[in-house]
Amino acid sequence: MKRFTSPIVAASLAIGLAGACANSTMIVDTDYRDSYDPLNFNLYHGNRDTRVSVIGDTLGTNSRNLSTAVTKTMYGNHEGQRTNFTTNPGPSAEKNLHVIMAFNVEHNSYLCETGGKLESKPTAGKTELQGAWCWGNQTQSYTLATAPSTRPGDPAFKSLVAETTQELFGPPEDNNPLLDDSSSDDTVP
Repeated sequence: MKRFTSPIVAASLAIGLAGACANSTMIVDTDYRDSYDPLNFNLYHGNRDTRVSVIGDTLGTNSRNLSTAVTKTMYGNHEGQRTNFTTNPGPSAEKNLHVIMAFNVEHNSYLCETGGKLESKPTAGKTELQGAWCWGNQTQSYTLATAPSTRPGDPAFKSLVAETTQELFGPPEDNNPLLDDSSSDDTVP
């Protein structure tokens, strides 16, 4: 018996599988420190340059291409005002605040405290990205995410960087009393 598959069904399956591969980022851990305030992003980064340090490696990509791909993908993937994520900030950048994006290095939720000095860590079949938003050498927020082995230009790479950026500057819903509805005095009689 011959099996018939509609071209529309086949195309839909192919698009669905491609989308699943493109968005296969998994956020493993996110930590918002007690001093973290998502409103500080607008205050200190709104309409300014934001310094980004890109460290590590993904599938042998040279550091310049990796840095360009990371900062380009970070752009617009955050809450709040527009900022220019860059590895070469101009005078508009806040001197005390910066972001670290570390690929395939040893796990350390205190990236800011290390000064970006981390050892490369081999990863079999996946790319790991640790992101940190730093105030001086103090971590404000930290995210660890993974995706299948990828390099700049791949949809999985863009998803990995975009979702990590969103997590770094997102509202910490679990520990932000301003977002907690449970303390509301609004009761329905």
